[in-house]
Formats: sequence, structure tokens, C-alpha cells
Amino acid sequence: KGEAAPLVMLHGFGADHASWRVLASHFSNVPIVGIDLPNHGKSPLASVGGIAQMAEMVHSRLLAEGICDFHLVGHSMGGAVAAELAALAGDRLKSLTLLAPAGLGPDINIDFIRGLCRARSEASLKPWLELLFADAGKLTGSFLVTAAKQLQKDATREALLRLSEELMPDGTQVHSIRPALEQLRAPVRVMWGSQDRIIPLRHASMLPPRAALHVLPAVGHLPQVEAAELVAEVLSYQLR
Repeated sequence: KGEAAPLVMLHGFGADHASWRVLASHFSNVPIVGIDLPNHGKSPLASVGGIAQMAEMVHSRLLAEGICDFHLVGHSMGGAVAAELAALAGDRLKSLTLLAPAGLGPDINIDFIRGLCRARSEASLKPWLELLFADAGKLTGSFLVTAAKQLQKDATREALLRLSEELMPDGTQVHSIRPALEQLRAPVRVMWGSQDRIIPLRHASMLPPRAALHVLPAVGHLPQVEAAELVAEVLSYQLR
């Protein structure tokens, strides 16, 4: 709620808008828009074609909701979608913040993606979720239960597997967000955990020179969880 330009949040693969709750709790006076990307949360299960098509879907929905000017933050797969969405928004974009974004290099931990899609119980899901953290002990019981609930339906897991094959054929990231980032003039900041085991930090070398990079020590693939206060501080810079 609020009158200022909202902060639009785009989650990563296998998550939903609720994955931002810890970070969102740091912004009591900022209007926030959470979106469930296709095949996630309460959004429809459907073939999307690719990152660019997902960005177009989100862009259309924002316009339909009357949201024109906005700040944008995206994590992992949602980071790639956010970069393409930022290019679509043009001058209406206030700022872009990416957390361990996809789309800057070909390799990704495809075993993690496939393991997430195959897991049918909390026991089989836990070892894969532990890979998200620099310290596996930070995986809480509530995080595990929530993730297992999201993935409990066969149709959901199958849709995510199909999506992974669309976005990462043969386990390769085929979409590059660098062209989209190069054309942006809004402030761009990228935050990446030094111990990310899903998308390697070395991909940050492909960032265009106008993008500011923050490397977070002792943090894995979930900066918004493992370093929520620091991420909130950087986002506050962007909002100002």
C-alpha cells in the first residue's frame, strides 16, 4: 500500500511471492508488489517459451493493474525476468536490483533444479534445499515445510520440470540478459553470495560496467534470506 512507485519483487525457480516476506518486512512504508511467475504459486501451469516471454507476461499484468513506474528486484530466474522486464519498461523503471541472477553465463547447478522437481517428500527435498545456503544449518524447518507444500502436487513438479527444460535445455542457460542490461540507464545493483552453489559468482564478470556489484561473504544463493538486512540496506539506496 502507498502512493510512491512500488517495489516489484520477482522470485526464483521453485519459489513464489511469499519467499520475499523476510526481506519485505524491512520496508514498512514502501508499497510492494509480489508476483507469482508462471508455473509457480497460484499462477497457471503453462508453457511460457522463455525468459523474454515471461517478462512480457509480467509487464502486461503490471500495466493491467495500473502499475507504470516501479522499482524492480529479482532473484535467480526472477532476476533474468527482471532484467528483460526492465528493458521493456524503459524510462518507467526507477531502479533494478538483481540477486544472483540467471542469464549471465551458460552453466548452472542443473542437478539442483532436477532434484527439486523430483522430490516427493521433505526427506528427499532437504538435501537439495541445503545447497541454497552457505551454511546448511540455516535451513529452517518452516522453510522446508513451505517448500515441500509448494511442490507436493505431481502437476506442479511436472510443470517445473518442463519449464526447466524450456529455460535450460541440456542443463545450459541459453538466455543472456547482458543485452538488456547494457541498454538500461536506471541504477543497477547486483548482489551475489560468495558461496553460491547454484549459479556461480564468476558469472558476475559478464555484467556491463555501469552495474554495481556487491559480493556478500559467507552467503549462498539466497541473499534475501541469509543477508536480509544488508540486502534491505542496498535496496533502500535504490529506492532513494
